[in-house]
Amino acid sequence: MLRYPQRFIHGGMFRDYFLAIVVLLSSQLIYLSHKQQKTALENETLQAEYMKTRFMALKNQVDPHFLFNSLNTLSSLIKTDAGKAQEYVQQLSYVFRYTLQNKEVITLEEELKFTLAYCHLMKIRFGESLQFALHIDEKYIK
Repeated sequence: MLRYPQRFIHGGMFRDYFLAIVVLLSSQLIYLSHKQQKTALENETLQAEYMKTRFMALKNQVDPHFLFNSLNTLSSLIKTDAGKAQEYVQQLSYVFRYTLQNKEVITLEEELKFTLAYCHLMKIRFGESLQFALHIDEKYIK
């Protein structure tokens, strides 16, 4: 059996040491919990930035190819059908405007307008060899 001096137990020193240890451990736990939350938040932020950067890099790879093909199509249309060329330019400008906007959230209606404009460009480019149909219930558009 362990024996402690009477003044340690009855003099309150034990209680003081015990409280000091409890306070110290509690503050350490709070600090570590806060640090872990901060690290997790920083990790999520970095992950989101990484995904955004990858998306922009992919977007930059696709745009030059699409632009080159679109300009070739436009060049051909100018020579053969000026009316279709004007229509093509309007649709193309809408597609690029939509592509370059930096919205985080896009409505289904906006996405459908973009899809229709893009399909219209492809329809002008490929003619009757391209067929597409779009069937969406009106209640989902708004």
